[in-house]
Amino acid sequence: MATKIPWVSEKAKFVCETTKFRNWIEPDPGAEFPAENTIVSNESADIIRMFNSSFDANVPSKIDLYPTKFREDINEISEWIYNDINNGVYKCGLSTTQDEYDQSAGVRLYSMLIRLDEVYYVHFKANKKMIKKYPNLLNYTREIFQFPPVVKSMDRKTHFRHIRDHYYGSHIPINTFGIVPAGPNTDYSVKHDRDRFASATLPEFPVNSN
Repeated sequence: MATKIPWVSEKAKFVCETTKFRNWIEPDPGAEFPAENTIVSNESADIIRMFNSSFDANVPSKIDLYPTKFREDINEISEWIYNDINNGVYKCGLSTTQDEYDQSAGVRLYSMLIRLDEVYYVHFKANKKMIKKYPNLLNYTREIFQFPPVVKSMDRKTHFRHIRDHYYGSHIPINTFGIVPAGPNTDYSVKHDRDRFASATLPEFPVNSN
């Protein structure tokens, strides 16, 4: 049965502080037990939805990133993003044949863009161009990177170091010695030009409807 771990505070600020708990659960595929102090899903889409509203009773939020009236559209777009973009870069980077690689090379959108120069360009061989060579995508990435809640939630240097350490250190078959490069240090703090697109700037998010 799952129990509390001494070093995991109920006031933990980061998810990683609670996910350490899973290493304490004895691996038994047939076991059934309540899960405490741990995420109970490894499906990213479900976790995103959980963060949006499941903890409102404990941490009230004025932001609703999954409004009821837009959920059908959000789900449809999310499916496309996951299959062709989020998972697409892994299909590219972890390909074991040339044909697999040729069919999978394509990377877009923020969560991928913020990692493109840091790891995907070299590590996953998605190297036609770096993000800095795409002015519109670079400015889009800078806008999200400079969004106040994003700025508040992370240490910038640690953020990029973590990206590099994780990818270069966890895929031994394609980086045998686990060498972590120092660069390229693309600067996302430079002022972006997204204000020229009146409809493209980040909106004021509605109050959570759940």
